[in-house]
Amino acid sequence: FFLMIRRPPRSTLFPLHDALPISDSLFHTVHQSNRQNADLHWVYQLPGNRQISFQCSGSFLDAQMKLREYSYLAKQGLYYSEWSYHQQKGKFDWVGGLNLNGEDFQFASKGLLHPIPSYQQQTLGFFIQDNWKWTSRFSMETGFRLDHISQNTWVPLPRLALLYKPSGRWTLRMHSGLGYKRPQPFAYLDEEKELGGAWNSAVLQKELAWGTHSDLQYHRKWKPKQDLILNQAFFYTALYHPVDQWTDASQ
Repeated sequence: FFLMIRRPPRSTLFPLHDALPISDSLFHTVHQSNRQNADLHWVYQLPGNRQISFQCSGSFLDAQMKLREYSYLAKQGLYYSEWSYHQQKGKFDWVGGLNLNGEDFQFASKGLLHPIPSYQQQTLGFFIQDNWKWTSRFSMETGFRLDHISQNTWVPLPRLALLYKPSGRWTLRMHSGLGYKRPQPFAYLDEEKELGGAWNSAVLQKELAWGTHSDLQYHRKWKPKQDLILNQAFFYTALYHPVDQWTDASQ
């Protein structure tokens, strides 16, 4: 059983001058933030190489930024939780479970041309994975994840990984799978220059990616402290519905 609570001290990246308007200050940007974090991890060992685990974490951020053109005030709450079951039997190593994570964002900025509304996002996910060690030279790992996001959309995410060792010095690995990313309104913007034209992420589609990679590795060991490792890797990624930034906020 493990519990950790972190509360970093209140930090100011640039000095605040509450008694003076920012136009009279020596600084063109005033940025102040306060964040608290908490983590919990619990593991219970069962007979027969089995275990149940639970973990969760939470974070709360209170951020303020003042510029001459506008002020940025926001509160953000993030949370993550996961239940999982692990069992090892023979040549198979199974892991399955579910998790719930989300975000609560409250926006209170002033002076923005296109204000960003407050929003809540939540994702419920189910996952299963199996690592099958067929022989001492060949193993295969399969996995499948199914996410339900706030927009009432299901996202299936399969993946497959293979490992083959033709000899003690050579290793060949191949991996392929699907992934996605939910757009965030601040991920592509400079807060000091472009926040006034930020957009509402609720109208955007998720970014979906399919990727594959393989690598060939040679490892030779001469002495206890002398090793030679050569690795050649190949990557390919296809991105669908990518988020692009327009200079005209109306687009």
